[in-house]
Amino acid sequence: LPAQDTSWARVIVDATGVERWKTAGPDSFPHVFDRIDETLLRTDLPFAGEPVKMRSRFIAEAVSAATSGTVTTHLTGHFGDELFSSGVAHLRDLGLRRPLEVRKRVELLHARTRIPRRTLMKWATSRSSYHQSLQDFVRDGHTAPGWLSMESSIPPWVHYREETRERLGSQLEHATVPPLGTTAEQHETLSRLITSGSILRHESQIMAPAGIFVDAPFGDDRVVDAVLRSPTGKLQDPSRVKPVLLDAIGDELPQAIVNRTAKTDNTAAIWTGLTQNASRLRTMSTNMLAAQRGVVDEGMFRASLLGPHPPSLLPMSLWRTLAVEAWLRDNEGVRHQISVDPIGVNHP
Repeated sequence: LPAQDTSWARVIVDATGVERWKTAGPDSFPHVFDRIDETLLRTDLPFAGEPVKMRSRFIAEAVSAATSGTVTTHLTGHFGDELFSSGVAHLRDLGLRRPLEVRKRVELLHARTRIPRRTLMKWATSRSSYHQSLQDFVRDGHTAPGWLSMESSIPPWVHYREETRERLGSQLEHATVPPLGTTAEQHETLSRLITSGSILRHESQIMAPAGIFVDAPFGDDRVVDAVLRSPTGKLQDPSRVKPVLLDAIGDELPQAIVNRTAKTDNTAAIWTGLTQNASRLRTMSTNMLAAQRGVVDEGMFRASLLGPHPPSLLPMSLWRTLAVEAWLRDNEGVRHQISVDPIGVNHP
């Protein structure tokens, strides 16, 4: 896998003399923006995860306050069972191989995710190749359904220049981009492994100086092998995925995860975090460096950021734009740089 990211997710800290916690971490979404206008926690990854770094610092402070000594915490949020069980890209695979199962699967997913049945059926009947889905995105600024679990578009405040569209389109015309796996479900699973490994790497860089280490038993080779060998769609049914994970992980699987049958929707918590930090976010969306570089429309972004928030607006699109702006400001020296010394010791 690229950059060996998943190897970071498979490192298990020696438990000798170490207090081990099995926890999903505190509900930190309302707090992830608390310091976004002050400092950037420096890791080896640039702007891809600045709000995640804020979340990591918050979790480290909370865990450090509750215990003394070295702690290994099992954070399920980035490398938990949802890594394998919450995707719906497998609908495309079922539509191609076992079409009679599609309607039953659509009903199950609709009940669990509340995604409209019509949207799920659209994904299930997609016949676009992965390469074609990339071409469609370059052309329209919108992901074609089928290879991903959700539809997404380039936000309206992002300037998608015609010359950029033409350049990317020309590159895709002369190169074939294969998926990571032979099926949409495998592609999505491997994409999540790569993303989660990257997140865990810079979470660990922030938490380790505070004596907090992250276990990721779901990233163990046994789990990945079991997942990739499972029949199409098996992992989408909570009653069937839990035995697979229990066989691979054993008692490392927290009981709360064994009992859970639905994926938590954190959208409301993210909106709460945006509302509670309105003044900081107003600072971040004023005189934006991203706007000065012609990347975003500052007025449109600020209006979307500070509300009102229509149901069609995805909070992650705001989050990612903020991450780019945070990174640009740090590089321009707008904010003071701090190191990742023990959490709670260094402050801006």
